[in-house]
Amino acid sequence: YVYLDAHYDLGRNCDAEDILHNGGFLGKVLEQDWVCCAVNIGGRSVTTHINYPDTPEGFISIPADRPVEHILADMVALKGKTIYLSLDADVVDPSQSPSVPCPEENGMPLADVLTCCRWLGENCTIIGMDLTETLPSEATISAEQGLFSCLLAARPTP
Repeated sequence: YVYLDAHYDLGRNCDAEDILHNGGFLGKVLEQDWVCCAVNIGGRSVTTHINYPDTPEGFISIPADRPVEHILADMVALKGKTIYLSLDADVVDPSQSPSVPCPEENGMPLADVLTCCRWLGENCTIIGMDLTETLPSEATISAEQGLFSCLLAARPTP
């Protein structure tokens, strides 16, 4: 499971009884035997620091606070893997993707997200993908079109 997201979704911000909370689903996914790991690209929320003793086995974080070439270098371990790709709109800087429910400052430029998605499409077998956490409106249609372009770039070429 590869997801570009400002949040790690490991359940640190939700009630322990709420196993289906969108902020905690990843911890439950990693408990399943059909997924070997989860790779977050772009996590940066101050409320979801990675240095917790309960970080699940199989969780990998690739920070995006540096040039895209460095991000791609960290992604090389994914080459040849079969993945499900999830693109959460809040991975993008709010100046370029303003209509998200939980914006986080200092996000990735849309061009870098596009580069990462294109690389994943060229180097991995993608079995499915989704776009989440966007609140489309007429005022922000170009942002949503940019995000959709990222998913299109990840599609394998025939």
